[in-house]
Amino acid sequence: MPVVNTNINSIVAQNATNKSDRAMTKNMEKLSTGFRINKSGDDAAGLAVSTKMTAQIRGTNQAGRNISDAIALVQTADGAAKEISSIMQRMRELAVQGATETYSTADLALMDTEYQQLESEITRIVTQTKWNKMELLDGSGGSGGAGAFIIQVGSDNAQSMTVSIGNLDIAAGSLGCLSGLDVSSQSNASAAITNIDGAFQNLATIRADYGSYMNRLSHSLNNAEVFSANMADSNSRLMDTDYAKEMTEFAKSQIVRQAGMAMLTQANAIPNQVLQLLQ
Repeated sequence: MPVVNTNINSIVAQNATNKSDRAMTKNMEKLSTGFRINKSGDDAAGLAVSTKMTAQIRGTNQAGRNISDAIALVQTADGAAKEISSIMQRMRELAVQGATETYSTADLALMDTEYQQLESEITRIVTQTKWNKMELLDGSGGSGGAGAFIIQVGSDNAQSMTVSIGNLDIAAGSLGCLSGLDVSSQSNASAAITNIDGAFQNLATIRADYGSYMNRLSHSLNNAEVFSANMADSNSRLMDTDYAKEMTEFAKSQIVRQAGMAMLTQANAIPNQVLQLLQ
């Protein structure tokens, strides 16, 4: 029955059109932002999971940068240790040279002058080698003591490892057996050979530790990169827009809205038919 005061058909068509408009708005939001979830109302549980995933991803990425820094730190220490080893080779060569009695006291004094300069250079390298303005080789760097640096290698608390650079100081460190040596006499030069050999053994142990740290850190970095990539892929599946699906839904919403507008026009025209009864 045609009525004027309450046009139910028009109300139904308006509700359907409004619903289509809301659906189109959501489709357009997802298509324009690239995200399936743009607010908590889109998927509250999914947003909560994604927030935790994002924290893990960003934390792991930073941990990867921490590991890269740690590798560079160890490489810096190893580079300095390599140069110290080279200096010690020359010091041992001078000690072997001075251990024979074919040189005069004056000759030995000249050898000892070079020897003492080389020892001073080792001390300089140990005290002045720094990473990010922190002493690296004298045992004072790092919060762990004795040159031990704590490296955060994961995104969560307690996911760390300790890199011990050690103390290469001649006075009180691993190279202490070099302290007080000279080659100013045949006997002193002979004694220096033994002490230098001991220092070589200590330095070789330290450099072996450096190598093991670099290898371990490299594996930690690889693991962090793979973990981050997998987490990013999982988060993408949860958060990112499926464009094929959303374009299909958008096209559907457009068609439904156009149909609703057409029906709304027809519904609004029905009351006009009452005028025909009054003519």
